[in-house]
Amino acid sequence: MKVLGRVPTTRSGGLPNDLHPRGRVRIVYIVTAVETAQTLLRGQLAFLRNAGFEIELICGTLGDGSELEPVAQREGIVVHCVPMVRSVSISDDVRSLAVLVRLLRSRSPDLVNVSTPKAGLLGGIAAVLARVPIRVYLIRGLRAETERGLRRGILLGLESVACRCAHHIVCVSPSLRRKVLDLRLSKPDRTVVLGVGASNGVDMPRFAATPERSAEARVLRRKLGLSDTTFVVGFVGRIVRDKGVAELVGAFEQLLKNDHPDGVATHLVVVGTYEPDDRIDERTRSVLERHPSISFVPWTDPARWYPVMDVVVLPTFREGFPNVPLEAGAAGRAVVTTNATGAVDSVVDGITGIVVPCGDMVALERALRELRDDPGLRSRLGDGGLRWVAANYTNEQIWALTETFYRGLFPAERWLTSGGVA
Repeated sequence: MKVLGRVPTTRSGGLPNDLHPRGRVRIVYIVTAVETAQTLLRGQLAFLRNAGFEIELICGTLGDGSELEPVAQREGIVVHCVPMVRSVSISDDVRSLAVLVRLLRSRSPDLVNVSTPKAGLLGGIAAVLARVPIRVYLIRGLRAETERGLRRGILLGLESVACRCAHHIVCVSPSLRRKVLDLRLSKPDRTVVLGVGASNGVDMPRFAATPERSAEARVLRRKLGLSDTTFVVGFVGRIVRDKGVAELVGAFEQLLKNDHPDGVATHLVVVGTYEPDDRIDERTRSVLERHPSISFVPWTDPARWYPVMDVVVLPTFREGFPNVPLEAGAAGRAVVTTNATGAVDSVVDGITGIVVPCGDMVALERALRELRDDPGLRSRLGDGGLRWVAANYTNEQIWALTETFYRGLFPAERWLTSGGVA
């Protein structure tokens, strides 16, 4: 691909490169996809910049980098666009690695934070070759967990390389850290969970159940032909096998056969997007798109849709730390999820939601039926989720933990001569 031979594009939403204050700790984040920069790093980079760090972002892209302009402006930072593909391609990856090494050498960061599979691998290797003094690998999840055979072995091998390139490994949940250690990808003294987990926290005001949101939810229900009393099960996320979409559809079909004691209608709303990798089976897709009691909503702002839902369900098989249960909690909604890695940390069973075994459609249907038939339980779990998320997972809490972690990686005297960082 010709784009892989280009010099990286730079977008600046902050100070020009030659005007950055000297002496400050320079941190470079590296991620594979624009979507990660747009969502999973939202606000964090600006927070760290305001805390006195010099923050830059390297993001993979196959375009001209214009889609990252809003990120540069929003965070007030310099963004470097490096051609990078998600799939395995030796020739493309070697060229991407060369560009990353050259860029890191020119920027001379004090610390590099790499995350997402491809950026974790290539960014980690590039940071070693560029002799970056401190290298942090943020593990957001393990793709190998749900793979088998040769592909699983390859993915674990690549993950091991990424871990070996890092001085410090941050796992986004306690269960993910346990899995990393169980798979012997790293040693305990090199792995850490910040606080109780999560990578960026939740923007509480964005998901708050305000009167305006409730009014909009009633309008959206009407557009779907639903009444105020219809029990709505909601799913938000990528529509792939690993998210347990087939199990959700199967459990929902069974739920419809078990009538509500008062005859209340039941409906499933799926907000998401199909992906070519890990695609769901045709039968499940057909049911999603044709069943009269299921509404498919192409991906949009989920904050608008949580108030439409009575229960949010994430029947996933693997996560790092899912955002959906936290967002649903911020919206005051009860959550049903599985005991999969990462997911099990996102719900306090019996307090903020219900945890069921992975792949168990019977248990999933039972949990949904219990919540459908008991509005009081839904309300208690929703209230519990709101309190729990507010106490542990706000953006500001996670960002502050990240700042403290970074500061702890440098000697105290560095902050006395760092151009205002204190």
